[in-house]
Amino acid sequence: MVAAGGVAALILAAIVIWNIFQHSGPASALGSSTPAGASAQSSGTAPGKSGSGPSRGHSAAGTHTSSGGPSAGGTSSAHGSKPTTGHSSGNPKSSPSATPTTGSGSSSGSPGSSPSSTPTPTPSTSSTGTGVTLPSGYRWHKFGALLMDALAGFKIGMPDAWTQVVSVPVAEMNDAASGYHLDVNLSYWLYVSPLNQAQYLQSLAATAHKGHGYKELLLSSVNFHALGGYKSASAAELKYSWKSVALGYNETELVILVTLNTSAGSQPYEFELTAPTSTWGTAREILTTALPTFRPLPG
Repeated sequence: MVAAGGVAALILAAIVIWNIFQHSGPASALGSSTPAGASAQSSGTAPGKSGSGPSRGHSAAGTHTSSGGPSAGGTSSAHGSKPTTGHSSGNPKSSPSATPTTGSGSSSGSPGSSPSSTPTPTPSTSSTGTGVTLPSGYRWHKFGALLMDALAGFKIGMPDAWTQVVSVPVAEMNDAASGYHLDVNLSYWLYVSPLNQAQYLQSLAATAHKGHGYKELLLSSVNFHALGGYKSASAAELKYSWKSVALGYNETELVILVTLNTSAGSQPYEFELTAPTSTWGTAREILTTALPTFRPLPG
């Protein structure tokens, strides 16, 4: 009787242990707080797909990862794996861009380095193929668009003794011994009209030289061709004088404003001739001789 009861107890214990084992799961799940099925999502494997993560070269956020790498030389794309135009792909086997370009993929009128760091070109006596004959004792001073960081540059014949220097966007030509200076400024104007711009510059000059004997001598519209220019175009003149405290004598300045249509587009030119008032006539004659040789670059 006792023996039979013991056997029954053993059988019952065996059944209980078997049921516990069947519902407890695999041994790797014992002691883990992760709910069943969560491990598959955290590893990145989506249901029904093989692999250990997202497609190669892209993270779940859609941006390039180190496995594929961003497009060489450019910003990574968040949309697909097609290479960005103008840049090589991180995968050498991918389809190349239809029209590959250098650098950023766009051309620029400015050089990679600052134009002001470019050495000033040396004046030349050689012909430029434009049919312009330089007067005796004159040579070319050339300032290209790239050098000047402008839409168009220019060239002009000046006396042999004159030197040149560039301070972008101003080309400076000088006869230091005589105190003559011709600056050509390629900046865009505040006003479109040459006369309106001349009036604006006159107000600035009057303010700058206030108390130093400032005198307005000329302010008017004029045709560029009438001044010796190679073509007809609306222009303006501004002429004034003042007492230079630094130099100790009176100076006179003539400003000629004209906008010219070139093959590169519309480019404004501001000529500024400055000289001692005592020898102004000589300086003005030099500009009268030089201005007919002036040509935009490109023309």
